[in-house]
Amino acid sequence: MNLDFVSHSIRLKRVLKANDLNEDQIESFIEKIEVHCFKRSLDVSEFSNLIFKMSNISNNLDVPIDNLPKYISPRKKRNFMES
Repeated sequence: MNLDFVSHSIRLKRVLKANDLNEDQIESFIEKIEVHCFKRSLDVSEFSNLIFKMSNISNNLDVPIDNLPKYISPRKKRNFMES
């Protein structure tokens, strides 16, 4: 082990602790993401980028990410009707 590895490990451990998470939870989460991506022929890094983009959209619209479908649906209908 080198100093760089140790410092990254300490930082990661602090982030997990601050979010009340442990290594097993994160490992399980990543495995589920891998399965999800595999089933959809999607690269895990692509999936991560999509999540990042959706999070930005959510923040910009001030709409919780889990409410985005409800927020978008009426607007899609309205735009379709206006076309």
